[in-house]
Amino acid sequence: MSGNAQVKIASKTRKNWLKDLKLEIMELRYQGLQDNVIKKNMHKKFREYSSATELFVGFVFFIVLINLVGFGLHIGYAVLMWEAHIYEFSTSFSPYVSMLIFGVLCIVLVGLFIFWLHFFIDFLKFYKTLDDALEEQFYLKLIKMFLLLGLIGFVVFMIMVFFVGMQIAEVYGMPLGSSLYEILGEIFD
Repeated sequence: MSGNAQVKIASKTRKNWLKDLKLEIMELRYQGLQDNVIKKNMHKKFREYSSATELFVGFVFFIVLINLVGFGLHIGYAVLMWEAHIYEFSTSFSPYVSMLIFGVLCIVLVGLFIFWLHFFIDFLKFYKTLDDALEEQFYLKLIKMFLLLGLIGFVVFMIMVFFVGMQIAEVYGMPLGSSLYEILGEIFD
């Protein structure tokens, strides 16, 4: 049997398992198992119903996403320094190379997501069904996660702005507050 046929059978089996997941969770709750144990068992079963390729692509997707954030920060840093007319700043490689890598990573990320879309949809269905069966709020958790990621992104961005402001203040001999004010003005401009 070919690899694609095995993946289709595995996803078909996972799809059937996801349809009956809520009933299985309710049975486990009636048997007196705690929610933590049920979640742990269901996560283990979900991994069993997933192919090794899907799990590997998910891992690669996560790694590419982290690298995308890193190169995005490098590009943001370079742009802020260029706006301050500081063209010679210390980086280990050119921002142009960083932009090229960023573009390639975006293409790879979209390709992985397209390949991984079926698994990703099943992954969200799994969490939705699990949270509904355990009487937890799936959408509230999802919103909290996005808000937390947004807050982390904002904090990281402001740290980058602070470091750029320190370098600008050092190069031009101006107070740090003024350089931060100028940077924020350029960002919103």
